[in-house]
Amino acid sequence: MSHAFAVVLCRYHGTDTSVSFASWFAYAAPCSFIMLIILWIWLQLNFLGFKTLFGCCIKGRKTGDASVEKVIKEDYEKLGKMSFAEVNIICCSVVLVILWFTRDPRFFPGWGTLFIATTETITNNGTTTITETM
Repeated sequence: MSHAFAVVLCRYHGTDTSVSFASWFAYAAPCSFIMLIILWIWLQLNFLGFKTLFGCCIKGRKTGDASVEKVIKEDYEKLGKMSFAEVNIICCSVVLVILWFTRDPRFFPGWGTLFIATTETITNNGTTTITETM
């Protein structure tokens, strides 16, 4: 959930709203996926034309495609194995998303309820991010 949206929501509706990272993701993910497909089709039509939109279905592909595939394959092989730093970043990103989802999912008590000071939780999405960087 974007921080600006969370601030506006808390200002007008109080801190006890039913919007969490998980519910916001459930709302925004389908919209993002639909926009991704629309954008891909628009870019495909705008830069490559209609005939290449469904290029996998056209028989008798051009000979230029083989050379492009060869260059892509060579560049991919030049990348080599993933380094320790790259694997570390992937793992940290996955852990961060899992922590965001499970902090306060609203349909079960998340790990954020373990840190309650009087009547208000002291954890937020920033807490998760700072914890991850340590």
